[in-house]
Amino acid sequence: TTREPQCTVVNTTGRNGPEASTELRIYHDRQLPLNQVVPILANFGLRVLDEDSTRVEVGYGRAGFLYSFTVLGPDEEQITDSAAQQRLAAAVSAILRGRYRDHALNSLLLSAELDWEQIDILIGYRNYYLQLNKDFTPATLDASLTLHPTMAQLFLRYFHHRFHPDEEVYGDRRHRQEVTLPALQAEVKA
Repeated sequence: TTREPQCTVVNTTGRNGPEASTELRIYHDRQLPLNQVVPILANFGLRVLDEDSTRVEVGYGRAGFLYSFTVLGPDEEQITDSAAQQRLAAAVSAILRGRYRDHALNSLLLSAELDWEQIDILIGYRNYYLQLNKDFTPATLDASLTLHPTMAQLFLRYFHHRFHPDEEVYGDRRHRQEVTLPALQAEVKA
């Protein structure tokens, strides 16, 4: 049986680069070309400083590959927030497993503190909007959302309050329609 690709994120100090950086460690059962992985990491807003790969024997004549990418976050700093590290590891793992697509909106994972499933909702919401309104291109909407991460958070909050069935978390539908959604709409327009 093959093992699914997996990513972990850890902080390092003084290894092949700046004093403090973040390291993404990826395990995959096949070799990954750098020109495939680096653009994925760049879409998260990461700056890749270094890469190291090692072939490992996993038993029964099979090999796997361990990759280590030294990166800095969008602010050119180490990613110190453990929740951000976990979201990043989950998103990269999901892409490598084919459960999620690499996308320009992935930078919202760090800037808007969204996970990959929330970004996927925004992508779907954006695509729906583009079907109804031909005034904008996908790239224009992506750029607007990535430049204004607070708006991306508001759109996602609006989406959840509008469509989520859990009344315990989001309140009853009538309250949402009369109070919560108009307040969110006003906040978006402000």
